[in-house]
Amino acid sequence: RIYLAMLRTAPKGAVMRILRDEFIWQPAWAFVFEEPWRARVKRFKAASELSTRLLVNRSAEERRHARYYAARPRLERRYLPKPVARFGLYLVGDTAAILSLDANHLLGIRIVNRHIASNLEAMFDSLWASRS
Repeated sequence: RIYLAMLRTAPKGAVMRILRDEFIWQPAWAFVFEEPWRARVKRFKAASELSTRLLVNRSAEERRHARYYAARPRLERRYLPKPVARFGLYLVGDTAAILSLDANHLLGIRIVNRHIASNLEAMFDSLWASRS
């Protein structure tokens, strides 16, 4: 729900910044590759002309999906210098979402605060630039 809310409120022409590990490829997340979900996401992204910058681990799992990423319109992907574990950070506009999947320490939080989002964007952009 947090992801869809972020897409719904994304400013026109915004860049969604995502830093995450491989959790998306686990069976529990298979719904994100099913047509109803994909159609909703695609509709929201098209309406806001949203593009995505994705930082992921340089793992065998992520490299196995390189063609999938290459086929996604308006998506740029780079690899992180060091692996992140069981974690996701999503940024767009004035919203930051943090997801932790550590065993016994699940966390999903959405923060709507321009200053926090701007600081996290600056850190993301710095890491993004270092990976070019």
